[in-house]
Amino acid sequence: MDRRMFCVAMLITVLVFMQSFGQKGSMDCTSSSCLYEPTGAPLATLVNINDVSMWVEVNGRSSYNPYTNSCGVIYPRGTAGVVYQDGIVWGGFVKDGFSPELRVGGQTVGVGTVPGGILSKGVAEDPTSPDVRIWRIRPDWQTADLAQDAAEFFNVSVSSVTQAQIDAVRSQYGTDWTEWPWQKGAPFYDTNGNGTMDEGEEPGLLDADQVVWFVANDLDTTVAKNLYGSPPIGLEFQVTLWAYDWTGSQLNEALQNVIFKRVRLVYEGRSGTPDTAHVDSMFIAQWSEPDIGAASDDFAGCDTLLQLGYAYNSSTLDREFQTFSLSPPALGYTLIQGPIVESDDPSDNARFDWDIRNGFVNLPMTFFWHKATGSTICDPVSGSYSGGTVQMYNLFNGLIPYAETPFLNMDGNPTRFM
Repeated sequence: MDRRMFCVAMLITVLVFMQSFGQKGSMDCTSSSCLYEPTGAPLATLVNINDVSMWVEVNGRSSYNPYTNSCGVIYPRGTAGVVYQDGIVWGGFVKDGFSPELRVGGQTVGVGTVPGGILSKGVAEDPTSPDVRIWRIRPDWQTADLAQDAAEFFNVSVSSVTQAQIDAVRSQYGTDWTEWPWQKGAPFYDTNGNGTMDEGEEPGLLDADQVVWFVANDLDTTVAKNLYGSPPIGLEFQVTLWAYDWTGSQLNEALQNVIFKRVRLVYEGRSGTPDTAHVDSMFIAQWSEPDIGAASDDFAGCDTLLQLGYAYNSSTLDREFQTFSLSPPALGYTLIQGPIVESDDPSDNARFDWDIRNGFVNLPMTFFWHKATGSTICDPVSGSYSGGTVQMYNLFNGLIPYAETPFLNMDGNPTRFM
């Protein structure tokens, strides 16, 4: 199985999935100790270089505050929340000789992945190892003012953050810079193009001012089945998040409100997976539970031309943002570069990893659904194969999850974009 090419071939189509208000989880974390392994390796961190602050965890869950069990994306920084939790979810028919073939995994309300990469078929990294963690870098870590960064990381106010906490954040930046896991797939500036981070080359990508990277996997059978009842596929899940702190022009100001995310799924397989194994008709989805300030008054929709799923407040004012004398913002997830598939037209071209691939096309957003509070169409059921895996895959195909019939728009016509 060619790792790189399988990344391309397995991602057959894409959707964006939103839930406007729903069940809340709990991590019961009351101190910074839950952010570290006993070895001191960080298990969670923040993307927070510009006007957006976002929590990320090494098991794949993101946009969830592990201290407060509440919104993990704050916008503008230091004010109110806009996302309670989000993640990536996937599903397809796994042709590896094991049953059931249809399997779904990822992170939604539950998390079906565990920290660490896959070393070989069915063999994952030890999640307790010191180098199985989350990494975060910024080029100016030695001189930057890290007071607000440290306050957010330790869940204290900027006025009460201590020098020791600031020093701890700076020290971790230094450690992550020197221990950057390029061998595992973390991005770096490969100036000589040899695939190795040589002396003089640095971690990072695309001139980003902050980069976060981690790798997880779905090989833990218990954890995988707890999500939607599916056994593992044997996927390595690599995530890169990056952001810019740029001001001075309209474009640069817009980037102050953006976090970029790249997802790589690498099919390694389970123990006993044959070399001929493949995943057919696979979907990958962005799942989100937005909470724009107060959680009970949000709307959601999509713009197919912009490949955008969005959420916004249903009224001009929101009680959470009113405490900061702000109007509530809107939130969006836009698909910038979908996975690629071979085209029948050799003149077509697609973008993949900053390069142009001739004879391929990028796939667009193919489905959007939001589960509104009070809707008779409920979420797929956690831990249940028939109620979880099967229903989620029906959603991926633009169908009502339990009925396998199309959604209807306001005119009564079938639609894949609710």
